[in-house]
Amino acid sequence: MGQTTSLVLPRWVDIDGVNNFRDIGGWPLKDGSGYIRERLVFRSGHLSKLSPQGSAQLSKLNIKATFDFRLEHEAKRDELPGVTRFGYNLYENVVKSDGDLYRTLMVFLEGEEGFAQGYMTILESGKKMIGDVFRYMIKELSIEQRSAMIIHCTAGKDRTGVFVMTLLGLCGVDDEIIAKEYELTNLGYFEFEKHLTTRARQLNITEDAMRASLSASVGGMRLTIRQVKQKYGSFEGYVRDACGLSSSEIQQVRNLMIVPIRFEERQLYRPKI
Repeated sequence: MGQTTSLVLPRWVDIDGVNNFRDIGGWPLKDGSGYIRERLVFRSGHLSKLSPQGSAQLSKLNIKATFDFRLEHEAKRDELPGVTRFGYNLYENVVKSDGDLYRTLMVFLEGEEGFAQGYMTILESGKKMIGDVFRYMIKELSIEQRSAMIIHCTAGKDRTGVFVMTLLGLCGVDDEIIAKEYELTNLGYFEFEKHLTTRARQLNITEDAMRASLSASVGGMRLTIRQVKQKYGSFEGYVRDACGLSSSEIQQVRNLMIVPIRFEERQLYRPKI
C-alpha cells in the first residue's frame, strides 16, 4: 500500500532563554481558500534573557525585525545582531506612570469581561502603532527572501495576543481558532508559584485570582472578538477605520500572510526550511 506524507512545520520553536515562542502560521482560513503563511511572523515573551545559544537559534529563522510592545520602563533594549528593534507602546495614550499601569492591569482580575475591557483598551490606544506594524510588513517583509519578524511584549500574552488576533482576523481565520491560538500561551508561559504568591500578596488578592489574571482567558478573547465586530463590523473595519489602512494596503497584508492553497492540500506545498 502506498504511503502519503506531508510536511508540517512545528509551531513551537525552542529558543533558549525565551518563553512562549511560536509561529502564528499554519492556521486555515474560515472559507477554506488557504492558510496562514508559516515562518513569517513569530510571537513570544520578552527577549531580555536570550542566551547566546538562543541567539544562534534565532539566526536560523531569518528574523529581520522585532516589535516590542512593552512600556519603556518595562523594557531592556534587546539588541540582536542584524535585527531592527521597534519599541511600540500600545498603551501610549493610557499609561503615563506606574499608577496608570497598575489601574490598567487591575481589570484583568475581573474575569472574561475584564480581559475584554483590557484588550479593547489596547486596540484603541495602540491603533496607530498596530497600523504601523502592518505597513512595515507589506514594505519590508519578503516571501522570496524568507524574511520574518517577531511580535512580543513581556509574557507574549495580552498586547501580543491582541495584535495576533487582529492579524489573523483580518486574514479570515475563524474566530474560534483565533481564541484557541491565543490560549496556547497557557502552555508556553507560566509564573513560578513563588512569584505568583508574592504578586498576590502585593495586590492583596488570592492566589487563584492572581493565577486567573495571568492566564490566557479564552472566554475573554472570544468576548473581545465579539466586541470588535460590534463596534467596527469586522476586523477589516477596525484596521481600515481605526488603524487607517487603505483597502489596497489591507489586501497587501493578506497577500503576504495567506498561502492560497486549500488547507487540506497543503502537503503539495513545500516551503524551504
